[in-house]
Amino acid sequence: MSHPQLHLDIVLPVRYTCVVYWRQIMLPHMQVYGANGGPAAWNTAAITAWAQRVLVTSDAHYLILAVAAYVNPPVTLLLVPYIVLAAYGLADFVSQQYGSHPIWQRYGAPLHQKMLAYYQKALQFNAQSEIMLGFQLIVGLLFPGRAPLLLMAVWQVLRLRFWSVDAAVHHRMVWAGLDQMSGRVRQQVPILQKAVTFGVNFFHAGRQ
Repeated sequence: MSHPQLHLDIVLPVRYTCVVYWRQIMLPHMQVYGANGGPAAWNTAAITAWAQRVLVTSDAHYLILAVAAYVNPPVTLLLVPYIVLAAYGLADFVSQQYGSHPIWQRYGAPLHQKMLAYYQKALQFNAQSEIMLGFQLIVGLLFPGRAPLLLMAVWQVLRLRFWSVDAAVHHRMVWAGLDQMSGRVRQQVPILQKAVTFGVNFFHAGRQ
């Protein structure tokens, strides 16, 4: 028996969150444009050069995922990196705007300092959640509600992030850990090794 209200309770917040983040990064001074500017000219060569420069940044990756998430069935795990980054962004904003307020100094500032101390671990957690999302979408192909377009978008982004300027170190650590954990199983199940080889070739084909 279906529960339409439960479905709405889950779907609407997910879609709303994606729209909010999409709106945030699509503002006139959005992060991608603000950090990299626009193409030098509106011709194929200039746009290609600009895209190659931009597509190695996390801002571009999260823009791609936000658009893909909005036009596909919602996946809760997709929201994890956005929520983590939003928490840091909110803490930075409040610190800048209300850093002298007694309440912030007493309660917010210590928490903010702890957050900053764990920032690299937060990015590592984001990398883990992004890679887990890729595998979740593969398994999801076996069930109703599959999202093949989102699957392709996520794995394209994972490939970009493996070679990116600001996410490669975290993603490569996760992949190295998975390689070590799955080594014995892949020796016993050759088809898994073939899948890994295909994945390695796919990632290296996307090297910038």
